Amino acid sequence: MSRRRQPSIYPPSAGELMDRANILARDLLYEAPERDGRAMLRAWGEVVEGASELWHQLPQRSDQPGTGRDVIDQLERSARTLHRSAGGGIDVDPTLQEIGQLFTQAADLIARSGVIERHEPLW
Repeated sequence: MSRRRQPSIYPPSAGELMDRANILARDLLYEAPERDGRAMLRAWGEVVEGASELWHQLPQRSDQPGTGRDVIDQLERSARTLHRSAGGGIDVDPTLQEIGQLFTQAADLIARSGVIERHEPLW
């Protein structure tokens, strides 16, 4: 008898998408020395853009300077600068691109769920 979990007939949850992104990022740490740095740099913007979309869907503790949205906005600006410096090549790291897409999918799931509109922040 196999203990392997049967595939779900349901689409993945936001948490499952973020878990997949986490696993891909951890694997990438081991593989990074063999990867094309410029392709990784070109894909980094997609990761940050997806993370930003996800970040903006999560409940915020505070809008004080130096926290929350300020941090992700600063990361977005830095990613755009890095993208410009990476040159105009067409190669993009597929793993980083997938991580960015997973973040975007998770953000879409949260946005469609209506959770943010239904509840006031708890803190």
